[in-house]
Amino acid sequence: ATNPFDGTIVSSSKDKTLRVWDPSMGICRKVLVGHLDEVNCVAICPASGSVFSGSGSLFGSEYSIRCWDHVKGLCLRVFLGHKMKVNSLDFSPSGHFISSSSDGTVRLWNPAMSESLKVLNDHTCDVKQVVLNLEMKLAISISIDSTMRMWDLHRGECVAAYDLYHYATSIASKRNIVVLGDSTGRTYLLTPKIE
Repeated sequence: ATNPFDGTIVSSSKDKTLRVWDPSMGICRKVLVGHLDEVNCVAICPASGSVFSGSGSLFGSEYSIRCWDHVKGLCLRVFLGHKMKVNSLDFSPSGHFISSSSDGTVRLWNPAMSESLKVLNDHTCDVKQVVLNLEMKLAISISIDSTMRMWDLHRGECVAAYDLYHYATSIASKRNIVVLGDSTGRTYLLTPKIE
């Protein structure tokens, strides 16, 4: 993830660390240590520039999200609630964020609190990724259960579910368009309709 505040790049690793890179010099400026398990995802809060990371593994013991001061190398806050590994994170411009997990849930968080605001749990297994679509005012998630779900975050409800031929492995969304890649290597361009 690229930090728009200072231009650094932050990477996550199975070695339980994050690394803060200076792309102009090509060097690692800081190693962030504190996770007890593999770090699967990293995102930057657009409101503050803070680094957020999600961890966990199949036989792991820690399924947390951490907020970091990447300049000082300090963990500022730990978010607990997921029961299996955290797979993805995405942010709204206000700083609220959303996470997906192998426990089959999507959670909405306020970074000032350590508890999730909403738990969305209509998927039947691993939620590989979730993204926010600000134009449609929705979150969109994909799962190994071969569905894509669209969520109204204010109501905490699934407002649309789409059965896919194969499970999706990646997703992006802007305006009224959703792009997803599936486990066979195909890419789909969708314009879902919400009633």
